[in-house]
Amino acid sequence: MGFNDYLNSVVGGEELVTTTIPVIEDIDDAISSLPQGRLSDQIEAQEVITLRDLLQANTANFKSSMSSILGISITFNSGDGD
Repeated sequence: MGFNDYLNSVVGGEELVTTTIPVIEDIDDAISSLPQGRLSDQIEAQEVITLRDLLQANTANFKSSMSSILGISITFNSGDGD
């Protein structure tokens, strides 16, 4: 059983899969459209900006919705000893 199978079997998971797959396909297309050369030299290119916007918009699915449905607890620890 993979994540997709599991998500389709739990409450709210099927909707998450249905809304997330097209976004991931858009992200894949945006990656394929990146200009040749070093990314740091292309940071102002519209293709890079589009990819950034797509990744940021999908962050909520991974950090909130998907982790909640999968039962993953995300904790934060600075670990710097203070």
